[in-house]
Amino acid sequence: MGKGQLSKTSFLFLLGIVILLNLTGLFNEIMEPDGTLYAGLAKQIAKSGNWFNLWINGADWLDKPHLPFWLAAASFKLFVLFPQVLIFYQFFVNNSLLI
Repeated sequence: MGKGQLSKTSFLFLLGIVILLNLTGLFNEIMEPDGTLYAGLAKQIAKSGNWFNLWINGADWLDKPHLPFWLAAASFKLFVLFPQVLIFYQFFVNNSLLI
C-alpha cells in the first residue's frame, strides 16, 4: 500500500461512520425556506411535465443548475409525491457520491 492511502478496512469503517451520520438526517423535516422552495420546484416539474423551463410561483428559476431539480422530480415521479421522498433521495445521492 502506498504512502497516504487508507486500508480497505479503514475506508469501510470511515464510510460506515459517514453513512450513520447521514442517517440522522432522515428524521428531520425539510428546512425552511430553501428546502421547501426546491421541493416545490421539483414537484412542479413532476406535475407539469415541463422539464426544461423551471418555474415556481409564476417566476422563472434559471439561476440554479437544473440537474438536482430533475433528479428530485424523477424521484417524485417514481415514488409518489410526499416530502419523505426528497429526504430519501438526498440521502442516497449524498452517500453514493462517497463511493
